Amino acid sequence: MIRQKHFPFFVLAFLLFTPTFINSQTKPKTNDISANLKWLGEVSYIITEKEKNAFLTLQTDKERKDFIEAFWQRRAPDPDTDENEYKEEFYERIVYANKNFSTKETKGWKTDRGRLYIEFGKPDEIRTRFGKVQDGRFYEDETVTQKIKAELWFYRWMGGLDFSMEIVLVDKKSNGEFTVLCPAREQLFRANDGLAQTIATNKTPFDFDVRVDFFRQSEYKTIVVLSIEVENKALSLIDGGGVYAGQLNIYGTIINYKKKRLVTIEDLMRREPLYAEIETFKKQTSVYQKAFPLSSDRYLLQIKGRDVISCEAKVTSIAFEVPKYDSENLSTSSLILASQIEELTHNNMFGATSKKVTPNVRGIFQRGKDIGVYMQIYNAGLDEITLQPTVDVEYVITKKEKDVLRVVEDWKEIDESGQRIVLSRFLKTDSLESGDYELQIRIRDKKTNEQITKREQFRIKEVKE
Repeated sequence: MIRQKHFPFFVLAFLLFTPTFINSQTKPKTNDISANLKWLGEVSYIITEKEKNAFLTLQTDKERKDFIEAFWQRRAPDPDTDENEYKEEFYERIVYANKNFSTKETKGWKTDRGRLYIEFGKPDEIRTRFGKVQDGRFYEDETVTQKIKAELWFYRWMGGLDFSMEIVLVDKKSNGEFTVLCPAREQLFRANDGLAQTIATNKTPFDFDVRVDFFRQSEYKTIVVLSIEVENKALSLIDGGGVYAGQLNIYGTIINYKKKRLVTIEDLMRREPLYAEIETFKKQTSVYQKAFPLSSDRYLLQIKGRDVISCEAKVTSIAFEVPKYDSENLSTSSLILASQIEELTHNNMFGATSKKVTPNVRGIFQRGKDIGVYMQIYNAGLDEITLQPTVDVEYVITKKEKDVLRVVEDWKEIDESGQRIVLSRFLKTDSLESGDYELQIRIRDKKTNEQITKREQFRIKEVKE
């Protein structure tokens, strides 16, 4: 059984020759030059260029023997013991690769799947897909006449890098030999350059932020809204002729505490900025949203986002509890700090009319840019004479527990529907210095004296930051 372990990052050494591995159980004979060269071929995936050059300058068998011993000793997890788990696992991976990835034409260790396995170990997940290859990309498509088989190898922690990755391999010749398609093979196996550097050239390392919000649909169902925000400069783009193109594939599941899957998400977010807009585009973010009804309960959301161009990926999980709304007591939806609030002519995903709300998931606002505020209040009464809500609402911004801005709701633009009142406005940030803040919405029902305070943290940054 091969233990799951990743070799240090310097394993990405790629020699110009393709020697043959000896049997994994055979130890190299250091008194023969050809045996030493064969050993050099064995370790071609893990030896550094500096080590290879040093080995080739050695003149005597003793020097080569000492070098080989030191080579493995440097990689031993515990140098004080006789057992070298690193060395043992390395040869075990060679055996596994030859057994599972060999074809009629190629030994397993020489294939791309073999090399991936030897360098990075067993992937956390392998998905098999069928489709077509077009413009250097794989597209899942079961309808094409000549389907190409693909394997998607997903690593949560790849070779010491601080991000996960999904690698796409395709069997173009239908002979069982899969070759790396994404990311580019020369990037994945580039000697000593560093995978993170080659993938993230001229862009921010891939990442995204997630939040979950709740809005009452009825006493028995709640609208749960998933929002994912990614910085545009973190998306990889390809030249599409007049426009750039980038795509984020989104996979997710929601399970309840009994581990029953209730929601499956397979979607994408595609962006195509024009050439003339690219610099502005990179300074902005993109937000994906999905809404679905759930009953009051505890759930676990698992989300994976993958950049289709670079194959960088991130997996994250969020545990949440859907609140139970009734028809009597004063209550509210989630409080959303928004980048945009726009007028619509149809219902939005929050169950209210006339507003399209784009959450600022990261909670970072530039000084001078208004902060959009959106929230729904439930079961607040209306004055029969003035037809105004019988609740007082204050918007209070605090910094280090001190009030720095206070705005009283005047109800001039009230959006009311049945037992729901919608708060929707913008707050100025010109007077706020850079730093961390908290917005509090303080609600008091004048008839029942019920009180609720909703809170949301955010940060103000100067434009130049």
